[in-house]
Amino acid sequence: MGENVAAEAAASERTQRIVRAGPLILLAGISVALLIPRLQNWPLTPDFTMLWAGARFAVTSPHQTYDWAAVTAAQMSLRPPVGPLPFPYPPSALPLMAPFGLPPFWPAFWAWTILSAAVFWTAARRLTSSPLLVFIMPQMVLAIVLGQTTLWIGALMIWGVLLLRKRPLVAGVLFGVAAAIKPQFAIMVPIAVIAGRHWRAIPGGAIGLVGMLLLSLLFGPYLWRDWASVLGEHPGIVSGYGLDFLGASPLQALKVFGLPIVLHALFVVLAIWLVWRAFRSEDEKQRVLILLLATLIATPYAIRYELGMLAPSLLDALLSGTVRGLLVALPLYFLNVLTIVPALVVSAVTATLKPR
Repeated sequence: MGENVAAEAAASERTQRIVRAGPLILLAGISVALLIPRLQNWPLTPDFTMLWAGARFAVTSPHQTYDWAAVTAAQMSLRPPVGPLPFPYPPSALPLMAPFGLPPFWPAFWAWTILSAAVFWTAARRLTSSPLLVFIMPQMVLAIVLGQTTLWIGALMIWGVLLLRKRPLVAGVLFGVAAAIKPQFAIMVPIAVIAGRHWRAIPGGAIGLVGMLLLSLLFGPYLWRDWASVLGEHPGIVSGYGLDFLGASPLQALKVFGLPIVLHALFVVLAIWLVWRAFRSEDEKQRVLILLLATLIATPYAIRYELGMLAPSLLDALLSGTVRGLLVALPLYFLNVLTIVPALVVSAVTATLKPR
């Protein structure tokens, strides 16, 4: 009898290893496939050229920070000629980005990449026992290679959730800073705070957001006027490059299909329900996962590399070696809006209805 139980346990362990190893190998293969074209065309032409040019103007010639022609021209020595490459971030993001505008491009890029990866690693290790594996996830590879803000925002959001119970004021500050850098990624935070009754996070959020706003004034208060005057042109530029197809938001999927944008309201309602349910529970890992999933479901604009901030939570689910874990980790395997959106919904509903 005991031998049969031991044999069954060994078989179950072997099955779990296969369920874990196979999907991980597939993810590594996708990541390599994404890297090969860039390695063949070295040097890289990362999106960081846009962040660096905007930050450089902010510290050397602030009036040109949102002059899209000037910002585009500043990048032409770093990448092949293309259309407009504006700096779309609000002035409140400049306190983070401006220091990286001081050195030449490549030292700035590597400093940005190393620091953001280190900061994100501190958050990832709280969610998974294999934090280094997070950096082979396809969306994470894209975020790193492109020099995007994904790792900074992800770290702020993850740490914000993890600190909500014990240090709500600090958590609020982190959420406020994230909102100042990339406002669309903090849209679900008020729902989370209210659902969890973390009232002390509210003044913390105000401190973080207002602090970044005040620091942005050092670069010139007129920058807010300049940013507002050109922001409306950004969606057209995104669509012109075909980036809606590479998006991670239901709203972008609706655009690709030519469907009424008002249908996005249904996804927003779903996102609110997901966050409300998760933050009425005590499961911190589930809270992190659902908040980030719901943010992507509700936000009007996100690109596939934004899923990198979900990588620790999705990897943790994948390494459970269960069918449920595979369903939760589903978004890791898709790279365009037509497949990412349904995968996000399946992942979020699976994680919510059967909390760990």
